[in-house]
Amino acid sequence: MKVRLVVIFGRRVNRWSLKSTSMADHSSSIQVSVADESNAGSSIDFPAAKRKKSVVFLTTAFLAMAAMVHALLTRTLSIALICMTSGSSNSHDMHGNGSSDSHGMHGNGSSEYAHANSSCNTSAQSNFDWNYFVQGNVIAMHDWGELVFIPFTGFFISIGNPTLILLAASALSIMSAALFPVSVQSADYKGAMVSRFFLGISHAFTSPAVDAVANHWLPKVMRSTLYSFITSGSQVALLIGNPMVAAFCHACVMGGWPVAFYVPSIIAAVWLVAFSSLYFFKMRESDNHDLYSPDQNASAPLGMRHRVKHLSRSLVKEVGTNGAVWALLPCSMAGTWTTRFFIFYVPNFYRDVLQLPLLPNAVFASLPFLVQIVGKILFSSVSDCMLARRWLSRNVSSKLFNSISFLGSGFCLVLTAYVDKSSRHSVIAVLTTGLAVYSCSAPGYQLSIVSMNKRWTGLISSMCTCSAMVSAITLPYLVAAVVHVGTESEWRTMFFCVAAMDALAALVYLFFGRVDDDHAKALLNQSKSN
Repeated sequence: MKVRLVVIFGRRVNRWSLKSTSMADHSSSIQVSVADESNAGSSIDFPAAKRKKSVVFLTTAFLAMAAMVHALLTRTLSIALICMTSGSSNSHDMHGNGSSDSHGMHGNGSSEYAHANSSCNTSAQSNFDWNYFVQGNVIAMHDWGELVFIPFTGFFISIGNPTLILLAASALSIMSAALFPVSVQSADYKGAMVSRFFLGISHAFTSPAVDAVANHWLPKVMRSTLYSFITSGSQVALLIGNPMVAAFCHACVMGGWPVAFYVPSIIAAVWLVAFSSLYFFKMRESDNHDLYSPDQNASAPLGMRHRVKHLSRSLVKEVGTNGAVWALLPCSMAGTWTTRFFIFYVPNFYRDVLQLPLLPNAVFASLPFLVQIVGKILFSSVSDCMLARRWLSRNVSSKLFNSISFLGSGFCLVLTAYVDKSSRHSVIAVLTTGLAVYSCSAPGYQLSIVSMNKRWTGLISSMCTCSAMVSAITLPYLVAAVVHVGTESEWRTMFFCVAAMDALAALVYLFFGRVDDDHAKALLNQSKSN
């Protein structure tokens, strides 16, 4: 009996010693591997926490510059169109009618307006007889190009490398914008439409890629504020681009309006070289050659068939049947209407109704975007502060700011319709306030896009971009159908249409919107447990 106990006890001791030895070896191997990874992954001597902060800072800065250069490439077209069509059809009755309006720029006032707008008399400056319908087609072709490819880009970005996709798409954007003047001078508005179409294709990849990179690198605690810095790059572009284009157009530098496309292309090319150099340097420094998502390497051994099946199930559960995702679509549509209306049509409203010359027009049309930058950072900081102090949850805060954003901006648009147009500064002040209030959407639905689901951020962003492009395409045709001559009553109708869209988006997000998607987290935890 004693011998048996000794044997059993001896076996247990041996098993325990073997297990402890294997565990020690395993832990030591883990420590060695971690040490090797840390030594191989960092060639900088300062602590890892400070290194992580520097990565977050550089990522935020370069993504903000990405938003700025892409906005320069796409959105300075508004002032460029006014410069290209000054003294032509835009300064006259759009449909050949001889009617005039006390608040419209028709008749003899058109020649005075054109003379005040530019001192450039080159043929490239004055040969474009484009009415609002033609201009709408030129503007909308960018959105058509984006709409054709956006249903596929989100999925590719979600399973691929968003940084490389962003770099490749940026190169296409630069080429498309740089060739715009050549295309216009050789094929008139048809060349402009082709150039804008390819620019839209590139933007179909850049916007979801920026959101996917932001979701991966930005810490959740400060994500609202940092993402506001990134999206503020678009407003910085308008602040710089609109006055710059107007000044060059007025002075007839490099032919006037072509500067709106050459200078942004040069700035974007410099950014592309700098960001590419940083990315490939970090990729060469990394052992796994994957700067974006190391988690993807874990799924590499899986068979392609099994992976596609798993991704399909995850896609249906986390995105397809998720009401919070679909609530983002009307917000994206309304936000696009509001932003595009201020970018492309408020300058026309200032010209038609307020009779502003080109240079003051560019300055006052850019003013709302300056206020929007301050509003984005301010409201996002307040939202993060409320979350840190636990005054409100992230979801409640998001719904609150989103409602203020759309309802407030819609109210300002309606109020503008009734303000006396003889008081120019009052009209400009109300419109500027409207876009400032709209900046509350940064901690609203915009934060939800980059925070709801880490795996499918690229796809969710592409869905929102797709819905935004649908609304962006309809807006120029709606303006062309409503605004024939440019009278005050026609623009009042447009203000009402945009305000109604804003109200609809506020209500939908109030009932169905979320930032922290509990449904997706539960499904993710369930898949891990299985």
